Amino acid sequence: MGAQLPVFTNFDNPASQAPAPARQLTFNYLLPVNAWLLLNPSELCCDWTMGTLPLVTSLLDARNVATLLFYSGMAGLGIFAITQQSKRSRTVVMSLSLLVLPFIPASNLFFPVGFVVAERILYTPSLGFCMLVALGFQVLYDRVKVGKPLLTAVLVALIASHGLKTYMRNIDWESEYSIFRSGLKVNVRNAKLFNNVGHALEKYQKYEEALDYFEKAASVQPDDIGAHINVGRTYVNLNRSAPAEKAYLKAIDLFPPIKKGKSYQARIAPSHLNAYLNLANLVSKDPARLDKAEQLLRQAITMRADYVEAYINLGDILVKLGRLQDAKNTYEAAIAHDPVNADLYYNTGVVLLELGK
Repeated sequence: MGAQLPVFTNFDNPASQAPAPARQLTFNYLLPVNAWLLLNPSELCCDWTMGTLPLVTSLLDARNVATLLFYSGMAGLGIFAITQQSKRSRTVVMSLSLLVLPFIPASNLFFPVGFVVAERILYTPSLGFCMLVALGFQVLYDRVKVGKPLLTAVLVALIASHGLKTYMRNIDWESEYSIFRSGLKVNVRNAKLFNNVGHALEKYQKYEEALDYFEKAASVQPDDIGAHINVGRTYVNLNRSAPAEKAYLKAIDLFPPIKKGKSYQARIAPSHLNAYLNLANLVSKDPARLDKAEQLLRQAITMRADYVEAYINLGDILVKLGRLQDAKNTYEAAIAHDPVNADLYYNTGVVLLELGK
């Protein structure tokens, strides 16, 4: 990404923007959540952001018990690894190393990450976990005098059930639609999953069905700008301009307010600025509202000076308004931000022709 930092919203990792003690309690609670996914990988979800895991806001929250149990278990393993000198203790050291060290960058310990839980980051830790399972089976097998066949049968059943789960999970991953739908079976508080199912349906031009999912996303997370943009875009595809404009205005209302005389300090996800672009394109279909479209595009540019798409659309609006010199200046300002954009040079050339140059 060069010298630029990624833009994470409060939906990507809600705890990272929460005040104390909710921030610390939630980050610590995520550790037993990840441990539980290793212990019992039955309810898997491709996206754990947004409202999937509510914040732990109080010391009295029952979920703190899981955090204490996790740290107790890890402490017990650590003490055993340090105080004992045996093959088993060395195995525990190796297991803990594989469990803990690869997970640290994703633990929010040094910097907040752009997700709540991500099953992909458990790939290497799962190797350490499997070693612990094998060691635990070996310990039990050595200590049990009778019933060893039963213990072996339990292990075989465990491996078989997890193998079947893997096969079934592969079916979930056959398409975007199926994987996001499977996520909704696990969690219905995540607006992103509803949005993604809607996007998958959009690809098949099933706009009415997609609209249902986008509206559900907006109801689950009313302050999600992207969900309202999706609703508006789908209404446009259904040729229903009035509700589309209403949805775009809802999205714009969720932006942090601009303070007069001060630069816009809030870091905004670039895709969210499409609310201004899409609404401007919608209102510009009415020749009497071109001034409104111009105002929207200029507002988007004040929020992000290198928003080239807004410059292009603003130039087109100015041409329709007959303000050719302003259109030329707009295109040239955009070229300063994107000097290899052929459309900008073409549009500037057209305006210069109209100006007789």
